[in-house]
Amino acid sequence: MSNPCSARASVVAVVVTYHPDMALLPQVLASVQDQVDAVVVVDNGTTGSALAAWMGRWQAAGRCWIANPDNRGIASAINQGIAVAAAQGGSHVLIMDQDSTLQPGMVASLLAASHAESGNQ
Repeated sequence: MSNPCSARASVVAVVVTYHPDMALLPQVLASVQDQVDAVVVVDNGTTGSALAAWMGRWQAAGRCWIANPDNRGIASAINQGIAVAAAQGGSHVLIMDQDSTLQPGMVASLLAASHAESGNQ
């Protein structure tokens, strides 16, 4: 099985977690995963078996998860995710936290605005 953190992707979402609400996290990830090419979850030292079990399933489904052994801070976690996005060839990165859910079509709207602003259609 190839490393899901190295798959090629143009639009990458980086979701940073720290002791997330396990009832909400699946909704957060579901709201973004069909709108981008790849989702990178960076966890900042969450303890407990519930997240580990859920993220094991996330990885088994071929998705990228970085588990920091401790809380390195939001900026460090974002930078880790951006580094993965850059390695994947990402041209756009969407930064999210563990309780942000996207409306349907949000990423497409952002991309359209970006292309319009740059003059690319």
